[in-house]
Amino acid sequence: MRCRANPDAYFAEGVKPAGARALCSGCGYLRACREFALARPGLVGVWGGTTWGERGRMRRAAVVERGPPAGGVKAGVSLVRVGFGDRESR
Repeated sequence: MRCRANPDAYFAEGVKPAGARALCSGCGYLRACREFALARPGLVGVWGGTTWGERGRMRRAAVVERGPPAGGVKAGVSLVRVGFGDRESR
């Protein structure tokens, strides 16, 4: 995991989406990391190849498409497939 070797790159202010994807490309933990971050809206920085803003859009898109889950957006909903694809396969 490159994020452990250089954490400052992942939590710098203003990381662009393309930079986030580049930082995480090829990581075997990409999907798990993204799911972890999607379930925790307060996390900042790059997680699972996404920026904080991208994750917010993914959460909102999931709510619009499926409706809010019974326990709120954090209630175990997998948001990876909602319009943003699985970047592991690219």
